[in-house]
Amino acid sequence: MFGRTAWTVYAVLAVCCLLIEIGDAQLRLSSQDFLFVNGDPVASLAGLTVLSFAVAALHEGSHWLAARAQGVSATFSVGRRQYFLVFETDLTQLWTLPRGRRYGPLLAGMAFDTTVLASALLARHLLAPVHPAAGSTHAGRLLAALCAVLCVNLLWQFAVFLRNDLYAVMITWLGCVNLWRGTQLLAIQRLRALHPDELDELTNAHPRDLRAARWYSWVCLLGTIAAVWFALEVPLRVVLTVLRWMLTMMTTRPITSVGFWEAVGLTLMALLPQLMVLGVFLRERRQRRDGRRAAVA
Repeated sequence: MFGRTAWTVYAVLAVCCLLIEIGDAQLRLSSQDFLFVNGDPVASLAGLTVLSFAVAALHEGSHWLAARAQGVSATFSVGRRQYFLVFETDLTQLWTLPRGRRYGPLLAGMAFDTTVLASALLARHLLAPVHPAAGSTHAGRLLAALCAVLCVNLLWQFAVFLRNDLYAVMITWLGCVNLWRGTQLLAIQRLRALHPDELDELTNAHPRDLRAARWYSWVCLLGTIAAVWFALEVPLRVVLTVLRWMLTMMTTRPITSVGFWEAVGLTLMALLPQLMVLGVFLRERRQRRDGRRAAVA
């Protein structure tokens, strides 16, 4: 799975997927691909949540497999990048390996996404001649939704200000140690005086981190602005739409009806990523508070 031949295949598949998305209007990513449950936005969102979680778990499993192929272990966790929920694979032990052996485990998740995307695009292409209205069938809609999820996942990796897979590839290529923390400390220094421990951390930061932070800080600033705009345009509207739908369903149907509890279940499933982000935020806050208490003690 991670030999030279395999990586050549993954690269070819990535180029093919890109050419198909550019050149084939029928298979190109569309906003309608996200409405795959009979045009019902809330049911579609709930289904996309389950589909996204499954794809994310297998994506992280690919990181783990590639790390094991290099002889190092990895662990899983759930975290957040700003308000985005992320599944994480801790690949810290990769930094004990030579630089050239780190790229495979770091890119393994994208290789998995690309392989599944290419397979789904091929299935949609083969399904079209068999069924002229393939896009309207259950299989066609599900494949289109899977392609949409995978395209979003791959595009997400290019948002390097969120410390994703390509961020790890970038700092490996640049020879950095902790670019994110160095950039964060420099940004804090511009706003206020650093605490003694922060000043000591910045003084001992790797020179490559500080050099790269000069331009990476602008990437983070522009990326954060874009993330705030996106939050106002998409997630916030989605949450409000789902809540309005839930209130309408719950106030118009009796509590003993199937429709009432279906509305509750679909709403909880659709809002699960946001609820998990809130849970991760509270966990981080508790850990920081416990850390401060331990330091005082």
